[in-house]
Amino acid sequence: MDDEQLSLQRFSVGQPVLRTEDPKLVQGQGLYTDDVNLPNQVYAAMVRSPYAHGLIKSIDVEAAKAMPGVLAVYTAEDLKAYGPYPFRVAMNNRDGSPVVKPKRYALAGRKVTYVGDPVACVIALTPSQAQDADEAVGLDIEPLKPVLSMQEAVAADAPQILDDVPGNLALDYHFGDSAAVEKAFSEAAHVTKLSLLDQRIVVNAMEPRACLAQYDAGRGDYTLHACTQGVATMRGQIAAVMDVPAEKIRIAAQDVGGGFGVRFNLYPEYCATLLAAKLLGRAVKWTGSRSEVFLADEQARDVRSTGEIALDAQGRIR
Repeated sequence: MDDEQLSLQRFSVGQPVLRTEDPKLVQGQGLYTDDVNLPNQVYAAMVRSPYAHGLIKSIDVEAAKAMPGVLAVYTAEDLKAYGPYPFRVAMNNRDGSPVVKPKRYALAGRKVTYVGDPVACVIALTPSQAQDADEAVGLDIEPLKPVLSMQEAVAADAPQILDDVPGNLALDYHFGDSAAVEKAFSEAAHVTKLSLLDQRIVVNAMEPRACLAQYDAGRGDYTLHACTQGVATMRGQIAAVMDVPAEKIRIAAQDVGGGFGVRFNLYPEYCATLLAAKLLGRAVKWTGSRSEVFLADEQARDVRSTGEIALDAQGRIR
């Protein structure tokens, strides 16, 4: 038997493959983001919108700033030097016009657009002090009518959610030969149509999302420890937002307690803690609670699809 045949037998279908990464994890020897600690580090808590849609009238941070252990409270005004998040979709509408690219910033300054939208970041000496001060921030938000589905969002009387996305429609994409499809359906003996809903879900990873930000003033370098599946992708996103060369950004990811596609992209907490690390000259850690990341992490699916199939008299697909 030659080497190729031996290799095929060794890794045959259905044969178990020994995992090598498990022992340290089941023995408690893993290194997750919240396990990383640095000297003199401080802690962040995010103030979030309780409304799905609303105008920010004011954010009162004075009481929070005066609380024990609080070092700073940042709002969108403090992050105005940061740019918007890079928009990764490169597609055109059916009329050839480019996809609308809404501007999204780390902290909301004028309007909130979902429950959990971050509007301020509190920095304190301990996690409990940061959380206490978080709850002392006064929010005056005028509630606006929200939309709860894609169908509602594109209705003629729908409230405008993002100012830079007219009619709440970012992309109207078309692919294929419309004339040929129309002809096939017009000549079909049978047409079957089906609408499907792939429900919206939260991604419940074992490790709640967390980060630890550092800034080296001497070199002008940033380091972010984060539970990410894509260090290269996030590095480029942060460099774009902060308007620095990519070589000034270092992303470190050790063990990641679950991902499922939700941990590739940049999140508001990462920008806020990087800014705080630079302004305070100290490492800044943020660890989301389980309920918090249910609101704050990207959610999945919520896809509504309608499919049709054109058949001839013998049931063959046209």
